[in-house]
Amino acid sequence: MLEVADLKADTINTIGNGEAAISNVMQSRRKYEHLNKKLEVISAFKDNRNLKIFGDQKDDVLSQMAAYRISQDGNGAIKR
Repeated sequence: MLEVADLKADTINTIGNGEAAISNVMQSRRKYEHLNKKLEVISAFKDNRNLKIFGDQKDDVLSQMAAYRISQDGNGAIKR
């Protein structure tokens, strides 16, 4: 049991050191993925021939979000 506990402690320590070493890379990756999701939304607006933007500047964001929700299927994926 003592040997198993030592191995588990070493494993946890190694995993922690690895996560600390890649934290900056993962931060960049999360930002990249976030920006790609935003780009997918913009692309969905561009490719949606049924999209009609209406209203003045006060409700422009709301109308775009309504159009985005309409362009998604039930699982949250963008219709193509």
